[in-house]
Amino acid sequence: MKTRAHPNGHVVMSGFGYMIILSLLILAGANLYGPFRDWRRLNRELEDARQRLDELQVLYPLYAEMASMDSPAKWPGLKLPIPKKLSESEVTAIPERFMQMAASCQVELGAVSPRVVTDAETGRRYLSVELHAKGPYQQLKTLLINLAQMPVMERIDKLEVRREAMNEQFNILAQLALE
Repeated sequence: MKTRAHPNGHVVMSGFGYMIILSLLILAGANLYGPFRDWRRLNRELEDARQRLDELQVLYPLYAEMASMDSPAKWPGLKLPIPKKLSESEVTAIPERFMQMAASCQVELGAVSPRVVTDAETGRRYLSVELHAKGPYQQLKTLLINLAQMPVMERIDKLEVRREAMNEQFNILAQLALE
């Protein structure tokens, strides 16, 4: 690389000097691309982890409370009714009954899917009802208590809670006793 000094003290470089500086800048940029990409990936993972933590901070107390009350006898203030069975004529009124229950619990009921199922081992018939509802977590306890207090309720097979945009979505699979 030839440099020429002018009388006023400035150094002038040839085109080859500019190419070397440009190639050094490109190499420095290429070496910084990997850490920059990793930094962006780590920021995304950190944001996802913060979101999961926020969900767990809301869900874990609810889960711990529900796990401690694994049988209805442990529910404080819950008075279980005398069990009875649904007659064939009452089966058609089940969706409306669940709609009224959801309205009283301030939960938006999306779907009620009842179907009669026969247990192959015992030969007993029961009404399997799948509920899809939306609402705040605080109302889930009220909904579960109302379900447990139904005289025809045999058991709750599945309870799934998912967070949606503004509310949580509840999916419940319950078994009702049939005559």
